[in-house]
Amino acid sequence: MNSIWHSLLSIFNFEINKFNLIYLINIIPYALLLNELTLKSNRDFKRISSLFLLFSILIILFFSLIHPFINGIIINHLGSPEVDMMAMIFFIISGYLYLRLHEEQKNLNINIILLISSSLFCLLVKISYMTVIIFPVFFYLYSKPKFILSRLLLIILSLLIFIWVLRSYFISGCLVFPVASTCYKLSWSLSYDEVVYFSNLVKSFARDTPDRLKFNDFEFTLNSFQWLSPWFNQYFLKTGIIKINLLMLILSLPFILVAKINKTFKVYNFFLIFILVLFFGFFLWMQAPEVRFGHGYIISLGSIIFSYSLFMNIDLLNKYLKYIKYIFFLFLLLLFTKNINNLNKFNENYLRNFDYNNFTKIYEVNSFEVFYPGDGQNCKFFQGFCTYNNKIRLNIHKKNGYFFITKNS
Repeated sequence: MNSIWHSLLSIFNFEINKFNLIYLINIIPYALLLNELTLKSNRDFKRISSLFLLFSILIILFFSLIHPFINGIIINHLGSPEVDMMAMIFFIISGYLYLRLHEEQKNLNINIILLISSSLFCLLVKISYMTVIIFPVFFYLYSKPKFILSRLLLIILSLLIFIWVLRSYFISGCLVFPVASTCYKLSWSLSYDEVVYFSNLVKSFARDTPDRLKFNDFEFTLNSFQWLSPWFNQYFLKTGIIKINLLMLILSLPFILVAKINKTFKVYNFFLIFILVLFFGFFLWMQAPEVRFGHGYIISLGSIIFSYSLFMNIDLLNKYLKYIKYIFFLFLLLLFTKNINNLNKFNENYLRNFDYNNFTKIYEVNSFEVFYPGDGQNCKFFQGFCTYNNKIRLNIHKKNGYFFITKNS
């Protein structure tokens, strides 16, 4: 609920010709990722970092191509000020930079700065990607480069962390929300029990099946492993992005077998550390295994294993590598073709017409009316005050252009 990405987006929250720039900013990280791949030459694909970058992007594009609902959950979020896909992109960028640092010594200092910045930014965008910090820490300890962080970089990184912690404190009363042990009892903050309940609810909701019939049953979802089998059968095995990455793992097996036969298979430390990052990442993800929370981990697993299996057979595949980049352009062309009809919609105005007739006014405070949408209903884009909890009465007042909404103590 606290992301440095939202702080960055807020800087661009203004309109030019009736279009808000906030809806363009999250395209930039995608553009950086794609641009890095287009700059690769054929010989670059002898490197595992370039292969990892290529297959990470191909997984995203392929998922978007085959998805029946427009472009799928990843590319459909382009233009949306959300954080899950941004954390995914920065995790992939961090993994790519980590691999590249082990392959080349030129521009070492710049690449280390990029890795540290990308990893820290990924963490501050979404804290569930905290294992990304292992990348720069391991590289620094293992390679022991003669590198000292400049004062300017230290100030910038420290400022990012300070803003993140301060923002969390202001909006929740917790230094790290929703870790209840970091919370303070303040006039605007939730109580310790409420923070714990919120944290449990997020975990429980993500561990339930798509029908969400038992997300309030903590005994089932949190205090036992009964949730695991139905979640695995009804959610895990039916999720497209997971199926694609399972396919990547299966396709890796014959290449690994060939490398074993030819005695070219080796396990490098940098590869083991990457797998370790993913292992701890999946452990964190399983606390609240909603697939969009773990896109970075899921895509990176399929990509790094498949890339490593090809890398072990690089001499055999050398003559084919000059064609591998064209798969990327083919996928882009197919995705463009899939969206050709959307080009005519750029200048259309979309009106959200929702029926609010069933909304019930439950009380009025300081001349502000509060409505309840009904059991199981959504507030949608209701322009007034709408609450899903009709049992708690809130106090609302406006000061200096801001609305302050608090619970009555």
